[in-house]
Amino acid sequence: MQNERYGIRLAEVFIDRKVLQVVEKGFDFITEAPVPTVSEINIEPEFFAEIISYEEFEKVYESDIYSDNIDFPKNLDNKG
Repeated sequence: MQNERYGIRLAEVFIDRKVLQVVEKGFDFITEAPVPTVSEINIEPEFFAEIISYEEFEKVYESDIYSDNIDFPKNLDNKG
């Protein structure tokens, strides 16, 4: 995280393992506010965040399907 926690790139991984790259063309940041901490994100039952390495982020960001192991919380359903 740089720039006072404002996001510059984001990859969302859904329960069906699809990956979505979040892009805001023409803007320096993809968020209007600082990105919450992992603990703050995980308070919300419909979201799950974890810290990963730069290398893992790059691999995920450049893919369409997440192929590694991922343990989604049990409270998430398959409605994705």
